[in-house]
Amino acid sequence: MHPRRIPDTAAKFWGGLLHDNPIAALTGTTYKVHKHGVPSENLPIPEDEGILIDNILLRNELPAFVSAEETFAIGSLLYVWPIDKLKEDMESKLTALNLVRDKKQRLRDLTQLGFEALAIVMVDLDCPNTEDFFHSIRQLLLDQFHDTDWIQFKTDNSFHIIFNQFVTPDLLPWFYGDLICKFSKLDPDGDKFITNYIGNQLKQNYSNREKIRELCSYILDNFTHYDTPQEEKFRSVLDIRWIAHSLLELLSYLEGNAGSFAFLRANNKPGSKKVPTALAYTRYESPQRSKTLATKSTIRQVKHFFN
Repeated sequence: MHPRRIPDTAAKFWGGLLHDNPIAALTGTTYKVHKHGVPSENLPIPEDEGILIDNILLRNELPAFVSAEETFAIGSLLYVWPIDKLKEDMESKLTALNLVRDKKQRLRDLTQLGFEALAIVMVDLDCPNTEDFFHSIRQLLLDQFHDTDWIQFKTDNSFHIIFNQFVTPDLLPWFYGDLICKFSKLDPDGDKFITNYIGNQLKQNYSNREKIRELCSYILDNFTHYDTPQEEKFRSVLDIRWIAHSLLELLSYLEGNAGSFAFLRANNKPGSKKVPTALAYTRYESPQRSKTLATKSTIRQVKHFFN
């Protein structure tokens, strides 16, 4: 990320990402307060409102469609103009705005005109945001994700992590599985085996929608939140229930329904002045580092857009 735009808040991070890269539109939702971030009144933002809002976010402000009583969360799904195509960034964004606002097309229709629907890999954590957990997570990120840029935010109760990886949405279950496996090292001793097993199952079955639903159902039935331990329930440092909800949202999108998936909030909750605040980030400059991921039949390059 460019030194002058190292973000100190989530809103500025998203503003910088939109400003510096060929991202034509983001997706998001607004919702009322809910303790563990699974919105009970989840309202997708109007599709044309996720276009050309970079300067608003860079000022650490909220778009006009977010009321004072609402939380604004940004989804993993982004619409990107490929950098190898001959069109200026601003032209591509104005084209998207014209098509969605004036011609009433859906965002997903932009893919028929050369835009790509991509998912940025990001995750919610469930452990308390203590100094010990912060250092343990930062060290795990340095050890396990040494070829990937990332940024870690502190939230009211835990952390968010966003990775410099843009993948096609159908591959996202593989990445969630990989995250679950790697973070299982920090899970309570009695729970490491089951979280590692779930992660490996997601990696092996990332294209099997029925198996993904089965795993999500198991997670929601058998995992509790980290701060509310229950007998015969498992816990994870990652918010594995958030992952399950995100995967179910993803499956809905892949089946042609409207909406997005995997939302992380960008502002404070109503009644609180705390916004997601950047604690740590990394950027590796070596041009030799690997930027590949495994797919079913080939090795596909991961798209990196951080500047």
